[in-house]
Amino acid sequence: INSPIAGGIVNNLAFAVPVGDGGLLRAEELHVESARLAERFGDRQGLRFSRGIMVWVDWVRGRWNDALENANRSVAECEAGSPDVNEGFVRLNRASIRLGRGDVEGALADHARALAHVREGKDPEMLAAVAAVSAGNYAELGRWDDARRLVHELVPVIRAHPYWAGLESMVAPHAGRLGVREELREIIATAPPSAWNDASLLSLDLDFRGAAEVFAAMPSPTLEAWQRRSAGEHLIEAGRRAEGEVELAKALAFYRSVGATFFIQRAEALLAKSA
Repeated sequence: INSPIAGGIVNNLAFAVPVGDGGLLRAEELHVESARLAERFGDRQGLRFSRGIMVWVDWVRGRWNDALENANRSVAECEAGSPDVNEGFVRLNRASIRLGRGDVEGALADHARALAHVREGKDPEMLAAVAAVSAGNYAELGRWDDARRLVHELVPVIRAHPYWAGLESMVAPHAGRLGVREELREIIATAPPSAWNDASLLSLDLDFRGAAEVFAAMPSPTLEAWQRRSAGEHLIEAGRRAEGEVELAKALAFYRSVGATFFIQRAEALLAKSA
């Protein structure tokens, strides 16, 4: 496409690609092409937007070092006085990496800034995304009151916009403790079919292995490992230790490859306790 708006067109195509069964790879190709076209035509704003989205793509695809490097660059530009509409989203993904690598203080700081940014921007979709992921991460830290507040902020948004219901997948493993399992299931029932919704329903039904397979098919190693770990924890708690250890081993293999010390230590402690 030989046009200055080419990058934006390709970016829109990328968001329209269903991510299930390998679709995430196609979406990734289009996001990369969008950035290339934006750079070619000197579309600085479009290039920054595409790079911000690629932070998320790199994170879910398991390239944490690339995601962190690009997130740090983007945040530095914002802090130097060059605002970016994607700052909240970029900080959100950096928070997930920081949490995974044991930098809890840094993760909480990024979550706070991300939430403040999207609330100022008044974009309901971005608010829903940041609220969902932040709630999931707060739950991982045992900050249940913070997680509940964010889930209660998320629910009315996705109820009004069921197309975004797949964001439930970011909190579904904790839905029971948060007291919203049935409410989230009802919202999914009104939403268009998607791999995200499939993963959410499986997770809400405590079939974390099934949810992991959905993410593996995208493929998203990061989200697959998260569900494998949830499966391992649930199975061991249910007295199915051998099955749980298999799932934890799969999660640990990924977490060790990306230096996710927070989750490595949790999984190893559970294995030691169950031995």
